[in-house]
Amino acid sequence: MNASKVFVSTCCLFAASAALPAAAATITTVTGDTSDARVVDSNRDGSGNSVSGISGGSVAVGYLSSGSFNAGIFAFDLPELPTGEALTDASLQINVAFTQLDDAFTGSVPFEVDLFGLTRTSNTSAVLASDYFSGDASSATDGLLLADNAISSSDGNGAQAFDVAAFLAAQYAAFGPGHDFSGNDDFVFFRFNADESIFDPNNPNELRTDLSATATSTRGLTSANNGTVANRPALVITSEVPEPGSMLLVGAGAVLIAGRRRRLSA
Repeated sequence: MNASKVFVSTCCLFAASAALPAAAATITTVTGDTSDARVVDSNRDGSGNSVSGISGGSVAVGYLSSGSFNAGIFAFDLPELPTGEALTDASLQINVAFTQLDDAFTGSVPFEVDLFGLTRTSNTSAVLASDYFSGDASSATDGLLLADNAISSSDGNGAQAFDVAAFLAAQYAAFGPGHDFSGNDDFVFFRFNADESIFDPNNPNELRTDLSATATSTRGLTSANNGTVANRPALVITSEVPEPGSMLLVGAGAVLIAGRRRRLSA
């Protein structure tokens, strides 16, 4: 078979594969676990001191007048993907319920909110005090930065969505083939935390000197306990079977080219 025949044969295979119906994608929506919580740095020493429950159906991220910094942690129990399907897309959907600014703050919110995927997985949905972090994203060691300035200081309230496909694909790969998803052992965690701009640059664990000790500046993120179902945090996962047409093309084309190479070397 000469090179032109190989080309023609491959083109024919491509045309045949293009005529095949595309496999339907499966979209799975997972609502956040009700264990989502505020992790509190009440000592302002850069580490989490306690885990606080949800108040009013939202997680406050930022600085409270009580003198504590807060990060929001959201837990999700990953589902088993349909047999033979692979994750192709995933988004984390979060609703910014409110922005709270005391008189000490003028203009926009004095910090951005970063989004991290924590590297730990767990067989329980429990949020840990050690999940806390705030500050410059580059200094975080317990998670993967998924969106720098995910919620910017100029963003208003309302729904937001973030691409988390690569992060979740890595989690599924880590579970490995044959993993049993029937138990509560597949929890992943996302953290929203303030970046460094709320802190004094000369003392990273203290407020900027232009902020009063009783000031409050928080972004309220709707929790899984919220009474409005549509506003609860959710993962939207898309999976599908790899298209047989594309696999046929690649496999058959490789066979034809390999056969030609053998004959040329004979």
